[in-house]
Amino acid sequence: MSFFKKIKISDYIALLSLLIAGYALYQTSNNNSAIISVKDAPIFSFGMLKDGHDSYYHWLRLQFTNNGGKPVTLIKLEKPNDTPPFKAILIDGKVINADKELDLLYRDGSVIDKYDFLNAEDSARRIYPKDELILNKLINPGAVIFVDLCIKLHDGNQSTMETILLALDAEFSDSQKLSVRSSFDAKIKRSGR
Repeated sequence: MSFFKKIKISDYIALLSLLIAGYALYQTSNNNSAIISVKDAPIFSFGMLKDGHDSYYHWLRLQFTNNGGKPVTLIKLEKPNDTPPFKAILIDGKVINADKELDLLYRDGSVIDKYDFLNAEDSARRIYPKDELILNKLINPGAVIFVDLCIKLHDGNQSTMETILLALDAEFSDSQKLSVRSSFDAKIKRSGR
């Protein structure tokens, strides 16, 4: 009992501080989760006459950032279960399911400009009406990856649309699922080639 009489209150505070610091160190070194954030940014929009038809394109870049301490793989982008992947707000204010009026295209690598994509449009993968786009892209802790998508409006449908709404779900290797929602102006002008 004489040992406990020699311990002062400052010794108890020092021991408590040591325990708290040890617990904090354990928590930071044991961060075994990936914390993913997603941002979308329109890259460019344009319309042009191609093969005798008006074609309208909207490019969208999705940015996935891993803010956690563990690598994770972006497995796929897929249609959400709760809403159609495409909706359009018409000039008169009506909201319609626009799945038949739009195509969703994907090409590996970043898009530099509209001609970069148009020169390789035939090699792009048409995602919609397929259910999913398998990507299998690794995102290390602190890293960022980009996925460039193109929304192509079918000939003649652009004139009635005011806004296009896109809905996708991103699925990751650690069972995370993120909703990707984006909207952009459907009014674009045709440019020559």
